[in-house]
Amino acid sequence: MSTLKTEVFTKHRHKTRVREQWGSLEKKGDLCIKEKIRLRVCECGYQKRDRTREKESYGSTLFRGNIGDLLPSELVPVARQILGDLLKANNNKRFLPWRQKILKIYSYTLFDEAVSALWKMGVLVKGERLGQRSTYWEISKLYYNQDYLEQIKQFLGVVDQENPFWIDEPFPPLPSSPRTKEGKLLQQVLEKQREGFLKNGHATLYTDEGEEVISSKANRLSYLKTIRLLYSMFHTVEKGEYLSWKTFSQQYFGDTKALNSADKRRIEMLVGQDVSRFGIYRDRHEIILSGDFTWEWQGHGGDSRAFKDYIVFDLDMLPDLRLTSWSGEKVLIIENQDLFFNIVKRRLLDKKRWIVFYGAGYPSQEEMRFLCKGRPYGLKQVFVWPDIDPYGYDIALNVKKKISQMDRTIKVSLFGFATKWFERSPVYKKLRDVDVAAINRFLEDPVPASVEEILLLMKKRRLKTEQELLIRCLDDYILDEGIIKESVEIPYP
Repeated sequence: MSTLKTEVFTKHRHKTRVREQWGSLEKKGDLCIKEKIRLRVCECGYQKRDRTREKESYGSTLFRGNIGDLLPSELVPVARQILGDLLKANNNKRFLPWRQKILKIYSYTLFDEAVSALWKMGVLVKGERLGQRSTYWEISKLYYNQDYLEQIKQFLGVVDQENPFWIDEPFPPLPSSPRTKEGKLLQQVLEKQREGFLKNGHATLYTDEGEEVISSKANRLSYLKTIRLLYSMFHTVEKGEYLSWKTFSQQYFGDTKALNSADKRRIEMLVGQDVSRFGIYRDRHEIILSGDFTWEWQGHGGDSRAFKDYIVFDLDMLPDLRLTSWSGEKVLIIENQDLFFNIVKRRLLDKKRWIVFYGAGYPSQEEMRFLCKGRPYGLKQVFVWPDIDPYGYDIALNVKKKISQMDRTIKVSLFGFATKWFERSPVYKKLRDVDVAAINRFLEDPVPASVEEILLLMKKRRLKTEQELLIRCLDDYILDEGIIKESVEIPYP
Protein backbone atom coordinates (compact mmCIF):
# COMPACT_ATOMS: atom_id res chain seq x y z
CA MET A 1 0.00 0.00 0.00
CA SER A 2 1.52 3.29 -1.08
CA THR A 3 1.14 6.54 0.78
CA LEU A 4 0.90 9.82 -1.07
CA LYS A 5 2.90 12.51 0.76
CA THR A 6 1.91 16.07 0.03
CA GLU A 7 4.36 18.93 0.70
CA VAL A 8 3.20 22.50 0.81
CA PHE A 9 5.67 25.11 -0.43
CA THR A 10 5.26 28.78 0.47
CA LYS A 11 6.99 31.47 -1.52
CA HIS A 12 9.42 33.50 0.57
CA ARG A 13 9.11 37.27 0.20
CA HIS A 14 12.55 38.78 0.39
CA LYS A 15 12.96 41.66 2.78
CA THR A 16 16.11 43.24 1.45
CA ARG A 17 18.43 45.90 2.71
CA VAL A 18 19.97 48.06 0.02
CA ARG A 19 23.41 49.60 -0.06
CA GLU A 20 25.58 51.00 -2.80
CA GLN A 21 29.27 50.20 -3.12
CA TRP A 22 32.04 50.35 -5.69
CA GLY A 23 32.87 47.12 -7.46
CA SER A 24 36.39 45.90 -8.05
CA LEU A 25 38.69 47.47 -10.64
CA GLU A 26 38.68 45.52 -13.92
CA LYS A 27 40.91 45.86 -16.95
CA LYS A 28 38.87 46.11 -20.14
CA GLY A 29 40.99 46.64 -23.24
CA ASP A 30 43.10 49.75 -22.72
CA LEU A 31 41.09 50.93 -19.72
CA CYS A 32 40.78 50.16 -16.01
CA ILE A 33 37.11 50.46 -15.02
CA LYS A 34 35.13 50.09 -11.82
CA GLU A 35 31.37 50.49 -11.52
CA LYS A 36 29.16 51.39 -8.61
CA ILE A 37 26.71 48.60 -7.82
CA ARG A 38 23.51 48.47 -5.81
CA LEU A 39 23.49 45.41 -3.55
CA ARG A 40 20.21 44.01 -2.20
CA VAL A 41 20.63 41.55 0.67
CA CYS A 42 18.00 39.44 2.47
CA GLU A 43 18.40 37.61 5.79
CA CYS A 44 17.83 34.30 3.98
CA GLY A 45 21.09 34.76 2.09
CA TYR A 46 19.56 36.04 -1.14
CA GLN A 47 21.63 38.71 -2.88
CA LYS A 48 21.03 40.72 -6.00
CA ARG A 49 23.47 43.08 -7.65
CA ASP A 50 22.20 45.87 -9.87
CA ARG A 51 24.36 48.18 -11.93
CA THR A 52 23.96 51.86 -11.17
CA ARG A 53 24.56 54.79 -13.49
CA GLU A 54 28.04 55.59 -12.15
CA LYS A 55 31.52 54.42 -13.11
CA GLU A 56 35.18 55.47 -12.89
CA SER A 57 37.89 54.75 -15.45
CA TYR A 58 41.41 55.55 -16.57
CA GLY A 59 43.91 54.32 -19.14
CA SER A 60 45.74 51.13 -18.22
CA THR A 61 48.87 51.67 -20.32
CA LEU A 62 51.95 52.26 -18.15
CA PHE A 63 54.12 55.09 -19.46
CA ARG A 64 57.71 56.06 -18.81
CA GLY A 65 59.21 59.54 -18.81
CA ASN A 66 57.80 63.04 -18.40
CA ILE A 67 54.11 63.80 -18.93
CA GLY A 68 54.97 66.87 -20.99
CA ASP A 69 56.98 64.81 -23.46
CA LEU A 70 53.94 62.65 -24.24
CA LEU A 71 51.49 65.50 -24.86
CA PRO A 72 51.13 67.62 -28.00
CA SER A 73 52.69 71.01 -27.32
CA GLU A 74 49.36 72.84 -27.67
CA LEU A 75 47.86 70.75 -24.82
CA VAL A 76 50.66 71.32 -22.29
CA PRO A 77 49.36 74.67 -20.87
CA VAL A 78 45.82 73.44 -20.25
CA ALA A 79 47.13 70.14 -18.87
CA ARG A 80 49.26 72.12 -16.39
CA GLN A 81 46.17 74.11 -15.43
CA ILE A 82 44.09 70.98 -14.82
CA LEU A 83 46.70 69.07 -12.83
CA GLY A 84 47.85 72.18 -10.96
CA ASP A 85 44.30 72.96 -9.84
CA LEU A 86 43.80 69.38 -8.63
CA LEU A 87 47.10 69.37 -6.73
CA LYS A 88 46.28 72.68 -5.01
CA ALA A 89 42.79 71.40 -4.11
CA ASN A 90 44.12 68.14 -2.62
CA ASN A 91 42.59 66.24 -5.58
CA ASN A 92 39.06 67.43 -4.86
CA LYS A 93 37.39 69.91 -7.24
CA ARG A 94 33.69 70.41 -7.97
CA PHE A 95 33.72 69.57 -11.66
CA LEU A 96 31.12 71.88 -13.25
CA PRO A 97 32.15 75.25 -11.72
CA TRP A 98 35.80 74.30 -12.08
CA ARG A 99 35.34 73.49 -15.79
CA GLN A 100 33.54 76.79 -16.36
CA LYS A 101 36.49 78.61 -14.79
CA ILE A 102 38.98 76.84 -17.09
CA LEU A 103 36.82 77.47 -20.17
CA LYS A 104 37.17 81.21 -19.58
CA ILE A 105 40.89 80.76 -20.32
CA TYR A 106 41.01 77.88 -22.82
CA SER A 107 38.68 76.68 -25.55
CA TYR A 108 36.41 73.70 -24.99
CA THR A 109 38.30 71.74 -27.67
CA LEU A 110 41.65 72.18 -25.90
CA PHE A 111 40.15 71.30 -22.53
CA ASP A 112 38.41 68.20 -23.88
CA GLU A 113 41.50 66.98 -25.76
CA ALA A 114 43.76 67.54 -22.75
CA VAL A 115 41.39 65.63 -20.44
CA SER A 116 41.14 62.81 -22.99
CA ALA A 117 44.94 62.58 -23.41
CA LEU A 118 45.66 62.55 -19.66
CA TRP A 119 42.85 60.03 -19.13
CA LYS A 120 44.20 57.64 -21.76
CA MET A 121 47.66 57.90 -20.18
CA GLY A 122 46.14 56.92 -16.84
CA VAL A 123 47.09 60.21 -15.19
CA LEU A 124 43.49 61.41 -14.85
CA VAL A 125 40.59 59.34 -13.49
CA LYS A 126 37.16 60.14 -14.91
CA GLY A 127 34.06 59.72 -12.79
CA GLU A 128 31.05 59.47 -15.09
CA ARG A 129 27.29 59.36 -14.63
CA LEU A 130 24.73 58.12 -17.15
CA GLY A 131 21.97 60.63 -17.85
CA GLN A 132 18.44 59.70 -16.76
CA ARG A 133 17.05 59.71 -20.28
CA SER A 134 20.24 59.21 -22.21
CA THR A 135 22.84 56.65 -23.18
CA TYR A 136 25.56 59.33 -22.96
CA TRP A 137 28.02 59.18 -20.08
CA GLU A 138 28.62 62.64 -18.60
CA ILE A 139 31.76 63.53 -16.62
CA SER A 140 30.81 64.19 -13.00
CA LYS A 141 34.29 64.23 -11.42
CA LEU A 142 37.95 64.40 -12.40
CA TYR A 143 40.89 63.58 -10.16
CA TYR A 144 44.47 62.56 -10.68
CA ASN A 145 45.72 59.00 -10.30
CA GLN A 146 47.73 58.80 -7.06
CA ASP A 147 50.11 56.34 -8.73
CA TYR A 148 51.46 59.20 -10.88
CA LEU A 149 51.72 61.88 -8.19
CA GLU A 150 55.49 62.17 -8.52
CA GLN A 151 55.31 62.47 -12.31
CA ILE A 152 52.60 65.13 -11.93
CA LYS A 153 54.79 67.13 -9.53
CA GLN A 154 57.71 66.81 -11.95
CA PHE A 155 55.50 68.01 -14.84
CA LEU A 156 54.32 71.00 -12.76
CA GLY A 157 57.79 71.79 -11.43
CA VAL A 158 56.73 71.21 -7.82
CA VAL A 159 59.65 70.19 -5.61
CA ASP A 160 59.12 68.81 -2.12
CA GLN A 161 61.42 70.50 0.34
CA GLU A 162 62.29 67.42 2.35
CA ASN A 163 62.91 63.82 1.37
CA PRO A 164 61.13 61.22 3.52
CA PHE A 165 63.29 59.93 6.36
CA TRP A 166 63.26 56.38 4.96
CA ILE A 167 64.78 57.25 1.56
CA ASP A 168 68.38 57.07 2.76
CA GLU A 169 68.09 53.44 3.91
CA PRO A 170 65.46 51.71 1.76
CA PHE A 171 66.39 48.16 2.85
CA PRO A 172 67.30 48.09 6.57
CA PRO A 173 68.35 44.73 8.08
CA LEU A 174 65.71 42.23 9.26
CA PRO A 175 65.93 39.55 11.96
CA SER A 176 67.26 36.27 10.56
CA SER A 177 64.46 34.11 11.98
CA PRO A 178 60.94 35.62 12.08
CA ARG A 179 58.60 33.98 14.59
CA THR A 180 55.35 34.30 12.60
CA LYS A 181 54.26 32.81 9.29
CA GLU A 182 53.30 36.26 8.01
CA GLY A 183 56.71 37.62 9.06
CA LYS A 184 58.47 34.89 7.09
CA LEU A 185 56.37 35.70 4.02
CA LEU A 186 57.21 39.41 4.21
CA GLN A 187 60.88 38.61 4.79
CA GLN A 188 61.02 36.52 1.61
CA VAL A 189 59.44 39.31 -0.44
CA LEU A 190 61.74 41.98 0.98
CA GLU A 191 64.93 39.94 0.58
CA LYS A 192 64.09 39.23 -3.06
CA GLN A 193 63.41 42.91 -3.71
CA ARG A 194 66.60 43.95 -1.90
CA GLU A 195 68.70 41.57 -3.98
CA GLY A 196 67.25 42.78 -7.29
CA PHE A 197 67.39 46.46 -6.35
CA LEU A 198 71.03 46.38 -5.18
CA LYS A 199 72.15 44.25 -8.14
CA ASN A 200 70.34 46.04 -10.96
CA GLY A 201 69.60 49.46 -9.50
CA HIS A 202 65.87 48.87 -9.90
CA ALA A 203 63.20 46.30 -9.01
CA THR A 204 59.51 45.57 -9.48
CA LEU A 205 56.87 44.21 -7.12
CA TYR A 206 54.44 41.67 -8.60
CA THR A 207 51.33 39.89 -7.31
CA ASP A 208 51.29 36.07 -7.06
CA GLU A 209 49.52 36.08 -10.44
CA GLY A 210 52.35 38.04 -12.06
CA GLU A 211 50.55 41.39 -12.25
CA GLU A 212 52.83 44.42 -11.78
CA VAL A 213 52.09 46.38 -8.62
CA ILE A 214 54.80 49.06 -8.68
CA SER A 215 58.17 49.47 -10.35
CA SER A 216 61.08 51.62 -9.19
CA LYS A 217 61.67 52.54 -12.84
CA ALA A 218 58.16 53.95 -13.24
CA ASN A 219 57.92 55.60 -9.80
CA ARG A 220 60.96 55.28 -7.56
CA LEU A 221 59.48 57.15 -4.57
CA SER A 222 56.22 55.16 -4.54
CA TYR A 223 58.18 51.92 -4.90
CA LEU A 224 60.42 52.75 -1.93
CA LYS A 225 57.41 53.85 0.09
CA THR A 226 55.75 50.48 -0.60
CA ILE A 227 58.95 48.71 0.49
CA ARG A 228 58.96 50.70 3.74
CA LEU A 229 55.30 49.79 4.22
CA LEU A 230 56.18 46.10 3.97
CA TYR A 231 59.02 46.58 6.49
CA SER A 232 56.62 48.34 8.87
CA MET A 233 54.06 45.54 8.50
CA PHE A 234 56.81 43.04 9.28
CA HIS A 235 57.56 44.78 12.59
CA THR A 236 53.83 45.11 13.39
CA VAL A 237 53.07 41.43 12.92
CA GLU A 238 56.24 40.31 14.70
CA LYS A 239 55.40 42.48 17.73
CA GLY A 240 51.83 41.15 17.78
CA GLU A 241 50.38 44.66 17.38
CA TYR A 242 46.94 45.37 15.92
CA LEU A 243 46.64 48.91 14.56
CA SER A 244 44.28 50.95 12.43
CA TRP A 245 45.70 52.33 9.17
CA LYS A 246 45.71 55.79 10.77
CA THR A 247 47.64 54.70 13.87
CA PHE A 248 49.97 52.56 11.74
CA SER A 249 50.69 55.57 9.52
CA GLN A 250 51.45 57.76 12.55
CA GLN A 251 53.66 55.16 14.22
CA TYR A 252 55.82 54.24 11.23
CA PHE A 253 55.62 57.32 8.96
CA GLY A 254 55.25 60.11 11.51
CA ASP A 255 51.89 61.38 10.24
CA THR A 256 48.35 59.99 10.35
CA LYS A 257 47.81 61.16 6.75
CA ALA A 258 51.08 59.87 5.28
CA LEU A 259 49.41 56.89 3.56
CA ASN A 260 46.97 57.49 0.72
CA SER A 261 44.48 55.18 -0.97
CA ALA A 262 47.03 54.16 -3.64
CA ASP A 263 49.48 53.02 -0.94
CA LYS A 264 46.82 50.86 0.71
CA ARG A 265 45.65 49.47 -2.62
CA ARG A 266 49.19 48.31 -3.50
CA ILE A 267 49.48 46.50 -0.17
CA GLU A 268 46.11 44.81 -0.70
CA MET A 269 47.23 43.71 -4.17
CA LEU A 270 50.33 42.11 -2.62
CA VAL A 271 48.88 40.46 0.50
CA GLY A 272 45.13 40.41 -0.17
CA GLN A 273 42.34 42.57 1.20
CA ASP A 274 42.47 40.86 4.60
CA VAL A 275 45.35 42.92 5.99
CA SER A 276 44.25 42.08 9.54
CA ARG A 277 46.51 39.02 9.59
CA PHE A 278 49.43 41.45 9.23
CA GLY A 279 48.33 43.49 12.24
CA ILE A 280 46.29 46.18 10.47
CA TYR A 281 42.54 46.58 10.51
CA ARG A 282 40.92 48.28 7.57
CA ASP A 283 38.92 51.50 7.63
CA ARG A 284 36.09 51.29 10.10
CA HIS A 285 32.71 49.87 9.13
CA GLU A 286 30.91 51.02 12.28
CA ILE A 287 29.71 54.23 13.85
CA ILE A 288 30.47 54.97 17.49
CA LEU A 289 28.36 57.40 19.52
CA SER A 290 27.28 58.24 23.05
CA GLY A 291 23.96 59.68 24.31
CA ASP A 292 20.42 58.77 25.35
CA PHE A 293 18.23 57.41 22.55
CA THR A 294 16.19 54.35 21.62
CA TRP A 295 15.70 52.61 18.28
CA GLU A 296 14.05 49.82 16.39
CA TRP A 297 15.78 47.57 13.86
CA GLN A 298 14.12 44.70 11.99
CA GLY A 299 11.38 44.41 14.62
CA HIS A 300 13.75 44.55 17.63
CA GLY A 301 14.04 47.44 20.04
CA GLY A 302 17.17 48.86 21.67
CA ASP A 303 18.07 51.42 24.33
CA SER A 304 21.46 53.17 24.56
CA ARG A 305 21.08 53.43 28.35
CA ALA A 306 21.76 49.67 28.49
CA PHE A 307 25.34 50.48 27.44
CA LYS A 308 27.78 52.10 29.86
CA ASP A 309 29.57 54.80 27.86
CA TYR A 310 28.97 54.41 24.13
CA ILE A 311 27.39 52.16 21.53
CA VAL A 312 28.59 50.81 18.17
CA PHE A 313 26.40 50.23 15.11
CA ASP A 314 27.39 48.46 11.91
CA LEU A 315 27.07 50.89 8.99
CA ASP A 316 24.93 48.36 7.14
CA MET A 317 22.28 48.72 9.86
CA LEU A 318 21.73 52.44 9.36
CA PRO A 319 19.28 52.41 6.41
CA ASP A 320 16.83 50.21 8.36
CA LEU A 321 17.47 51.64 11.83
CA ARG A 322 14.52 53.76 13.04
CA LEU A 323 14.87 56.09 16.01
CA THR A 324 12.01 55.93 18.54
CA SER A 325 13.42 58.57 20.93
CA TRP A 326 16.37 60.98 21.05
CA SER A 327 17.31 63.19 24.01
CA GLY A 328 20.14 65.30 22.64
CA GLU A 329 19.35 68.64 21.07
CA LYS A 330 23.04 69.04 20.24
CA VAL A 331 25.56 66.71 18.53
CA LEU A 332 29.34 67.00 18.93
CA ILE A 333 31.31 65.32 16.11
CA ILE A 334 34.90 64.57 17.20
CA GLU A 335 37.54 63.67 14.63
CA ASN A 336 40.01 61.99 16.99
CA GLN A 337 39.25 58.62 18.60
CA ASP A 338 41.33 59.18 21.77
CA LEU A 339 39.62 62.51 22.46
CA PHE A 340 36.19 60.94 21.86
CA PHE A 341 36.77 58.15 24.39
CA ASN A 342 38.26 60.60 26.89
CA ILE A 343 35.19 62.83 26.78
CA VAL A 344 32.55 60.09 27.00
CA LYS A 345 34.33 58.05 29.70
CA ARG A 346 34.90 61.14 31.86
CA ARG A 347 31.29 62.19 31.19
CA LEU A 348 32.27 65.74 30.32
CA LEU A 349 28.94 66.30 28.51
CA ASP A 350 25.41 65.56 29.76
CA LYS A 351 24.07 62.56 27.80
CA LYS A 352 20.53 63.91 28.09
CA ARG A 353 21.50 67.07 26.22
CA TRP A 354 24.36 65.91 23.99
CA ILE A 355 25.03 63.15 21.48
CA VAL A 356 28.80 62.66 21.09
CA PHE A 357 29.78 61.14 17.74
CA TYR A 358 33.15 59.78 16.61
CA GLY A 359 33.71 61.23 13.13
CA ALA A 360 37.14 59.81 12.11
CA GLY A 361 37.87 62.44 9.48
CA TYR A 362 35.21 63.04 6.84
CA PRO A 363 31.90 61.46 7.98
CA SER A 364 29.92 59.62 5.31
CA GLN A 365 26.55 60.55 3.85
CA GLU A 366 25.00 57.55 5.65
CA GLU A 367 26.31 58.76 9.03
CA MET A 368 24.94 62.27 8.51
CA ARG A 369 21.59 60.86 7.36
CA PHE A 370 21.43 58.87 10.59
CA LEU A 371 22.12 61.97 12.72
CA CYS A 372 19.40 63.90 10.89
CA LYS A 373 16.89 61.28 12.08
CA GLY A 374 17.15 63.05 15.46
CA ARG A 375 15.58 66.24 14.05
CA PRO A 376 11.91 65.25 14.78
CA TYR A 377 12.95 64.57 18.39
CA GLY A 378 14.55 67.96 18.98
CA LEU A 379 18.02 67.91 17.36
CA LYS A 380 18.86 71.55 16.62
CA GLN A 381 22.60 71.93 16.17
CA VAL A 382 25.70 69.96 15.14
CA PHE A 383 29.17 71.01 16.34
CA VAL A 384 32.30 69.77 14.57
CA TRP A 385 35.57 69.50 16.56
CA PRO A 386 38.36 68.58 14.10
CA ASP A 387 42.15 68.42 14.26
CA ILE A 388 43.89 71.80 13.98
CA ASP A 389 45.37 71.11 10.58
CA PRO A 390 44.58 72.52 7.11
CA TYR A 391 41.75 70.01 6.62
CA GLY A 392 39.87 70.63 9.88
CA TYR A 393 37.85 73.48 8.39
CA ASP A 394 37.18 71.42 5.26
CA ILE A 395 35.71 68.62 7.41
CA ALA A 396 33.23 71.09 8.93
CA LEU A 397 32.28 72.34 5.44
CA ASN A 398 31.82 68.74 4.33
CA VAL A 399 29.50 68.01 7.27
CA LYS A 400 27.49 71.15 6.54
CA LYS A 401 27.15 70.22 2.88
CA LYS A 402 25.88 66.71 3.62
CA ILE A 403 23.42 67.84 6.29
CA SER A 404 22.11 70.64 4.05
CA GLN A 405 21.07 68.02 1.48
CA MET A 406 18.71 66.50 4.08
CA ASP A 407 17.68 69.20 6.58
CA ARG A 408 18.70 72.86 6.40
CA THR A 409 17.04 73.66 9.76
CA ILE A 410 19.91 71.97 11.62
CA LYS A 411 22.69 74.46 12.39
CA VAL A 412 26.32 73.42 11.84
CA SER A 413 29.13 75.06 13.83
CA LEU A 414 32.91 74.67 14.09
CA PHE A 415 34.55 74.30 17.50
CA GLY A 416 38.17 74.13 18.68
CA PHE A 417 39.61 75.31 15.35
CA ALA A 418 41.12 78.46 16.79
CA THR A 419 44.38 80.10 17.87
CA LYS A 420 43.57 79.54 21.56
CA TRP A 421 43.60 75.74 21.18
CA PHE A 422 46.57 75.79 18.81
CA GLU A 423 48.68 77.74 21.32
CA ARG A 424 47.80 75.32 24.15
CA SER A 425 49.09 72.28 22.29
CA PRO A 426 52.21 70.74 23.85
CA VAL A 427 53.45 69.18 20.58
CA TYR A 428 53.38 70.30 16.94
CA LYS A 429 53.99 68.65 13.57
CA LYS A 430 55.50 70.20 10.45
CA LEU A 431 53.27 71.19 7.56
CA ARG A 432 53.99 69.60 4.21
CA ASP A 433 53.93 71.54 0.94
CA VAL A 434 50.57 69.98 0.11
CA ASP A 435 49.24 71.25 3.49
CA VAL A 436 50.33 74.80 2.65
CA ALA A 437 48.66 74.46 -0.76
CA ALA A 438 45.42 73.41 0.96
CA ILE A 439 45.58 76.49 3.23
CA ASN A 440 46.05 78.74 0.20
CA ARG A 441 43.03 77.13 -1.45
CA PHE A 442 40.78 77.78 1.57
CA LEU A 443 41.94 81.39 1.79
CA GLU A 444 40.84 82.02 -1.80
CA ASP A 445 37.23 82.10 -0.53
CA PRO A 446 35.72 84.11 2.35
CA VAL A 447 36.12 82.28 5.69
CA PRO A 448 35.18 83.23 9.28
CA ALA A 449 37.69 85.58 10.91
CA SER A 450 38.80 83.03 13.53
CA VAL A 451 39.33 80.40 10.82
CA GLU A 452 41.37 82.81 8.70
CA GLU A 453 43.48 83.68 11.76
CA ILE A 454 44.40 80.05 12.55
CA LEU A 455 45.02 79.17 8.89
CA LEU A 456 47.43 82.10 8.54
CA LEU A 457 49.12 81.16 11.83
CA MET A 458 49.64 77.56 10.69
CA LYS A 459 51.00 78.78 7.36
CA LYS A 460 53.36 81.29 9.05
CA ARG A 461 54.78 78.75 11.49
CA ARG A 462 54.42 75.78 9.09
CA LEU A 463 53.04 73.75 11.99
CA LYS A 464 49.85 71.83 12.84
CA THR A 465 48.55 69.82 15.81
CA GLU A 466 46.10 66.98 16.46
CA GLN A 467 43.30 66.58 18.97
CA GLU A 468 44.75 63.81 21.13
CA LEU A 469 47.42 66.27 22.23
CA LEU A 470 44.75 68.57 23.71
CA ILE A 471 43.19 66.08 26.14
CA ARG A 472 45.11 67.50 29.11
CA CYS A 473 43.63 70.95 28.36
CA LEU A 474 40.17 69.72 29.42
CA ASP A 475 41.08 69.34 33.10
CA ASP A 476 40.31 72.99 33.90
CA TYR A 477 37.71 73.60 31.20
CA ILE A 478 33.89 73.47 31.27
CA LEU A 479 33.32 71.81 27.91
CA ASP A 480 29.55 72.41 27.57
CA GLU A 481 29.86 76.17 28.12
CA GLY A 482 33.02 76.41 26.01
CA ILE A 483 31.45 74.77 22.97
CA ILE A 484 28.41 77.06 23.04
CA LYS A 485 30.47 80.21 23.64
CA GLU A 486 33.44 79.65 21.31
CA SER A 487 31.92 77.88 18.27
CA VAL A 488 31.61 79.60 14.91
CA GLU A 489 28.43 78.91 12.95
CA ILE A 490 28.88 77.96 9.32
CA PRO A 491 25.92 79.49 7.43
CA TYR A 492 24.17 77.76 4.58
CA PRO A 493 24.63 79.44 1.20
